[in-house]
Amino acid sequence: MRSGEVCNLREADLFLDSCMLRVAGETAKTRTERWVSLPYRRRGRKQVLHEKLQTPLGKWLRVRAAMGLGPEDPLFCSVSSHPGHRPQGEALDDKSILQAVVRYGKQAGTKRRVHPHMCRHTAIRRMRKAGLTNDEIKAQVGHVSTEVLESYGRSSRDDAHGAFGEVDVYSSVRSAKETRPRVPRPAEVPDTRSVLERLGIDRETALRELQEDDDE
Repeated sequence: MRSGEVCNLREADLFLDSCMLRVAGETAKTRTERWVSLPYRRRGRKQVLHEKLQTPLGKWLRVRAAMGLGPEDPLFCSVSSHPGHRPQGEALDDKSILQAVVRYGKQAGTKRRVHPHMCRHTAIRRMRKAGLTNDEIKAQVGHVSTEVLESYGRSSRDDAHGAFGEVDVYSSVRSAKETRPRVPRPAEVPDTRSVLERLGIDRETALRELQEDDDE
């Protein structure tokens, strides 16, 4: 999702039973309502939120309830009531989300500066690797152009490096060496003297016989 779409979510847009979020048409960049899947696991015929999302989201919903917020209030909002801060219960804006993502990126120990749009790129790449079609990904992320979607999905240097790591280069080299005829090294090539000695032929006699053949 785009950070602006996250800012405009209400609690009523969260459907826990189906593990989905509704992005209203008037708040979406494409002005078209769409449904975004939340990470979930299957338990029999039911879908339940992934445990890595279930715990923090449940804790946040309890915080909202304690502030007296209802279904039509912003899903993600300020909790501070200090002077000079955003009023309690007011929806977050793009800047607030950027600051939060940067802060959590540092806490996670990432070397690169993380920003919300980078998270969007990562999600698209993971969906492509999982085998989702372009139409399925567009339905999730809200793109109307396949060309734009393809630009997000191009392999980066890190993608190519990661894929190369799956290639057993040394195994293929060894197998090629095993099937290739062995070529003697120069030091291993026997000279004429050693060959004659192995055959039991005197070198001087052989040279004299060759000279006699040439004279004839």
